[in-house]
Amino acid sequence: MSRRNVFTVITSYAVAGWVLVQVLSIIPQAIGLPSWILTLATVLFLAFFPVIFFVSWHFDISLDGIKLTPAKDQTEPAKIGPKYWLGFTVMLVFSSILGFYGYQIAINNVSTEANFDTDREFAQSIAVLPFKDASAEGNQIHIAFGIQEEITNKLSSFAGLVVASSFSSSAYFEKYGNPVEVAKKLNVATVVAGTVRVNGDRLKVRVELLDGLNGKVIWTNSFTRQLIDIFAIEEEISRSVVNIIQDKVFEKKDIAVTSRTESSLALVLYLKAREKMRLRNTESITEARKLFEQSIALDSEYASAKVGLAQTFLLLAEGHSSFGVIDAEVATRLAKQSVEPVLARYPELPQAHAVMGRALAYELDHNQAITYFDKALELNPNYATAFIWKYLSLKAIQRFDDAYDTLTKAYELDPAYLLVSYNYAKSQYDFDNIEKARSIYTDILDLHPNSPLSHRGFAELAFSEGELAETAIQYKQALEKSPKSESYRINLISVLFQLRAPELAKRFIQSKEWDVNVLIAEQKFDEVHKIMAFKVEANPNDPWYLYEAAWYQYLYGDSQKGKAYLLQAESLFPEQELFLPPLCPPAMEIAFAHILNDDDEKAARYISGCRNLLENSIAAGQVNESLDYLGARLAILDGDYTLAKMKLKSAYDQGWREHWTAFDPLFQPIANDPQVLAIFESIEQDLVEEKRKLIQRFDD
Repeated sequence: MSRRNVFTVITSYAVAGWVLVQVLSIIPQAIGLPSWILTLATVLFLAFFPVIFFVSWHFDISLDGIKLTPAKDQTEPAKIGPKYWLGFTVMLVFSSILGFYGYQIAINNVSTEANFDTDREFAQSIAVLPFKDASAEGNQIHIAFGIQEEITNKLSSFAGLVVASSFSSSAYFEKYGNPVEVAKKLNVATVVAGTVRVNGDRLKVRVELLDGLNGKVIWTNSFTRQLIDIFAIEEEISRSVVNIIQDKVFEKKDIAVTSRTESSLALVLYLKAREKMRLRNTESITEARKLFEQSIALDSEYASAKVGLAQTFLLLAEGHSSFGVIDAEVATRLAKQSVEPVLARYPELPQAHAVMGRALAYELDHNQAITYFDKALELNPNYATAFIWKYLSLKAIQRFDDAYDTLTKAYELDPAYLLVSYNYAKSQYDFDNIEKARSIYTDILDLHPNSPLSHRGFAELAFSEGELAETAIQYKQALEKSPKSESYRINLISVLFQLRAPELAKRFIQSKEWDVNVLIAEQKFDEVHKIMAFKVEANPNDPWYLYEAAWYQYLYGDSQKGKAYLLQAESLFPEQELFLPPLCPPAMEIAFAHILNDDDEKAARYISGCRNLLENSIAAGQVNESLDYLGARLAILDGDYTLAKMKLKSAYDQGWREHWTAFDPLFQPIANDPQVLAIFESIEQDLVEEKRKLIQRFDD
């Protein structure tokens, strides 16, 4: 073997073939040649091994030419006779046949991979996994996230294609790390995966389309462009993927042109902001707001950055989410100012319609908001955020059946998205599926351990079951994960006051707004009324200050003074704020004011509205302690004291533990009934026990 130089020749052939295959794996894709060239070269390289072996065994190949290898007993090579030519021809024909059939088999295998089972239920469905950051420094994850998100958005514009949310795709992939498992969780047939490498201003993207059933590669390609050409890469990838899945040919014009920027730095800042938005806490959203503003400063016409900025304003609005740190009215005005010019210039941008709808919802114009959500969903039928915002508006106007259908659609598209999964779990609680709700909150904690939202969910469940110590602990844990969240701080302080633990509440109080609660805990009711009278005088046109002052008079003062405040506030409330679920304030208290004023006709309007709220909630399948308590109050106003006592007992059994229950003026007609007194006493004992549990656990 060594005399005939077989090893040397075969080794040289193998090295040369390997280099050729590596070159062909890159060059054809870079200059647009078909992918079958690599397959053909690889098959021929393997098929012609017999020819190379035959030649290296019988011949010496050198710079002087090809000579027959001499036998052991010969010093000079013999002449190349017919038998050698015949043997060479046979090997050449054999290798050619081998190469031909090998190529056919390889092409058929590739075709088999591409022809995945289109008859499966979710054949026209796809998820885009997070692209891996393959950059040397590993600091381009924001670009990888941005490419994933934008490809997801572009795929969503193709009719008939169900596209899973990028948020859920990321959450499941981070948890399981397996494309097949992600496809199973999201019920999709195909998966897009890839890598991103940034070198200076050069961007290289490698992408694969995988069969979600077995993980086989259906299609792969590489793209190398300037960083600013990221939009063109995203469009090309999306178009190629849809062409394969739907067996159609889509042109460049088939993808709507959305907001772009010519500034690479503005683009990078925008992508970093989008990455921050995924974390969903007050701190990260505040950072995202700054990054969007910096992006817009570099390109004042960058519409996508303006929409992102508008969304951060809404997320940071007080009273509307767990992230609120900006006055709600100011936040809404800023959001609309940011998104209105975008809608005028880019009416095909679904995110702009959705954000405008959300801003209108903050202004309680839910019917108009729904029209914007519907437009967003017309442009992008897979837009889970638009579905969840539409659900919240439908629920606010008591269209509960439509709301739940919309929420279910959002959950199907985006089961791991925090806002979606949290609201879906809340709906399960409303339908008395407590364990299902608890399971979803557990999943949120498992998938997003740094998010406070699971603790908010556990707190609300505990509160509904009368476990106030656990409620406080969960809100405390939520606040620890998002220290700037006023919503979590307010909820924690409120529960601590309900448990009559002002000494603990004071640890978290950062303003004088809680002075009234401290005085109530100390039973200094005269001072409470003085403070509220001052607030009303300073804010005479704010109906909620009047309502608060009236409520404290109802509970701890003079019902006639409470009546006067409410009759003054009545005309100041917008219609949308009169019948708020689940307890129907302020309508119930205004109705009671009219009853005290011997005006049953005016009271009837508010009672009817609250009864409609209760009946609509029950018809939609909702079951909870708050609805039972509302039912008890309505029964008292109807004079049905037997039903009132039954509903009050049901509310208690399901977890009603409000400390002010015994002071509720609506219950005065039956306040001395033994059954009612027993419930009041049970609530008091439970609050004492819950406070004891809390003190034991609070600083652990």
